[in-house]
Amino acid sequence: MFPMEIIKKQLFRDIPCIIGVVQDEGLLKTFDFYGDSKKLSTFVKNFDTLLPGFLEVQDVINNVDNFTSSIKDFYFSENSTIEDYHILLKNITQASI
Repeated sequence: MFPMEIIKKQLFRDIPCIIGVVQDEGLLKTFDFYGDSKKLSTFVKNFDTLLPGFLEVQDVINNVDNFTSSIKDFYFSENSTIEDYHILLKNITQASI
């Protein structure tokens, strides 16, 4: 059974959870962007449609469009440069979401 199905049917035990993050764990998601600047440029141009899949939230967020625009509004302005996205990329790499 898929994890989301287990959650929806409430077929799980209520036990404590320990979660850890390791430095550069997010490199699994960002590696391709470092090796190919065209991929980062494509991601920036299609940020609204690609971000939900990149963060793997499309199945757990009800209003994905609102979620994506909130992130974009909070972290970027209309005058954002590719350097701003490089900073985000660095932050995602250092600690995966």
